[in-house]
Formats: sequence, structure tokens, C-alpha cells
Amino acid sequence: MEVQNTYRGSDASEAVCHGHLIFIDENKLHEQLSRLWLREMSGMSYLPCWQNVKTHEGNIRALVFKVNPDSPRYLAELPLAEQAKRIALAKGPGGENYDYLFNLYDQLHKMGINDNELAILVQEVQKLRKMHGFEVHPEKLAWPW
Repeated sequence: MEVQNTYRGSDASEAVCHGHLIFIDENKLHEQLSRLWLREMSGMSYLPCWQNVKTHEGNIRALVFKVNPDSPRYLAELPLAEQAKRIALAKGPGGENYDYLFNLYDQLHKMGINDNELAILVQEVQKLRKMHGFEVHPEKLAWPW
């Protein structure tokens, strides 16, 4: 289900975010919510909140995870080159940061959402990884920029 919301991974209060809702089975609420919470809240990079979201089926109330602008992991104020460098080389308990970036871009692209700034960041990360001799996911180099 596509979602339109009033945030965009930044501290902008009136921006728009497109994405997917994840519906949790009532019978597995504790198990699934625990896994979701662990994934989203382990690094304190997000702020959980209840928010009204607009869907094709109407408005609903949903738990959303907004970026925490006070988190040391929030890189929006860094120049693009520094963001790319950190993302290209960073690795944590959940995997490599570049994988997260590429998957995010891929999912947005599949939904028909084009984010030019994100596309430029992906290109820069690809260049840095290739320059340092790391895997660059050649199948994703053909993405439409």
C-alpha cells in the first residue's frame, strides 16, 4: 500500500514522504513489533511517533519512524562528498551502509519515486567503492539517473 505522509527523512515539517505501510498481524503483534522496533531503534537514529497517513484506501493512523536530527548518525548537514565517503565505507551490526542506501534507492525507483539527490549520492558511493576496490553492484549501475 502506498503512503503519503508529512515527513521526508529530514526535520522538515511540511515535506512529503511516499512509501509502504507494513501491516502487522494481530496474532503476531508482539513478535513482529519487537523485530521492527529492534531494527529501527537499535541505533537511536529514528524517533517513533503515531502519525496520520493518507493512503489510497483513506486516512489511517500509523506508527512511523522519523529521522532523529539530533542523532550523531544523521548526516544531512554534511557535504555530499563526506556523506558518500561515510556511507561507502561504513559497516554496522545490520550490515554495510551502502547496501541500505542502494536498497532504499531501488525500492523508491520500483515505486516510481525519483529522488535526484539520492541518485547523486548513490552515484558518488558507487564511484568511491569502485575507486577503493570494493564491490559496486554492477547490475545497479544501469539505473536511470
